[in-house]
Amino acid sequence: MKKVFSLLVAVALAFGLQAQDKVYVHSKGVAYEFNVDEIEAIDFVQGSDVKGVAQPKWVSQMEFVDLGLSVQWATCNLGAESPEEFGFYYGWGMTTPYSEGEVSWENYFKKLGGTGTDAADCGTEADPLKEYLADGSLQDETIATTAFDAATAANGQWRLPTLGELYELVNDCGNKFYNGTQSEFGGAVGYKLYNKEDESKFIFIPTAGVLTEEGLVRGKGEAVIGLSYWSADCYSDNEKAWSIDMEIDEEYMLLRYLGRTIRPVKGPINRTPIME
Repeated sequence: MKKVFSLLVAVALAFGLQAQDKVYVHSKGVAYEFNVDEIEAIDFVQGSDVKGVAQPKWVSQMEFVDLGLSVQWATCNLGAESPEEFGFYYGWGMTTPYSEGEVSWENYFKKLGGTGTDAADCGTEADPLKEYLADGSLQDETIATTAFDAATAANGQWRLPTLGELYELVNDCGNKFYNGTQSEFGGAVGYKLYNKEDESKFIFIPTAGVLTEEGLVRGKGEAVIGLSYWSADCYSDNEKAWSIDMEIDEEYMLLRYLGRTIRPVKGPINRTPIME
């Protein structure tokens, strides 16, 4: 017999939700955010009675573009509903994003499901990513498509890009810099990266910056920074993972616990080495 239980907002409010602005539903490592005043009902459906699961708009509307590379690239960051939005910020290997004010080594390890409290715990038994790091048995592997891939947690067909794929994106696409004075992309600062054979196929990468203990950092003096995104690849230092800077065309490592944005890809994993 079909068992469907509708919990109307009025009932939810009776349990104190009136004091809250948002509801977070956690499933398979992903936190889905809903505004309380937009929820009409919550249905619990048993087994085969499930007809479909509502997805956040940023998941259901995500599109991918063929830029003439080895993989297809998403048009938006994880958690973003438009190309110019920054989306969610993750530490490397986290599948639930940070909130502002949460960034720390201790909170990072908690979100990974570990017991570490500071950088000294990286690569130890307190670190759930131990096997993927410098001294781990999977150090030559990638966290792409694993339980530590936020993109795969959001949709099983998506994944984090490898460092080689990020390098390919920066070096094999045409590009145009937007300094914030143009009307396209809502006046956002970032790069338009396009297929050299078909410029109608493109993505926009905003300067989302890095989320730190002090808050969101997007600039340093006169410089525009923040055009780097997480890769799925670890660095030889257990405290860091690889990223790539789209402004200076260089790969570099970043402390794992800092919050970065993610641009998903689809396609077979490209493990082409880019460094000697």
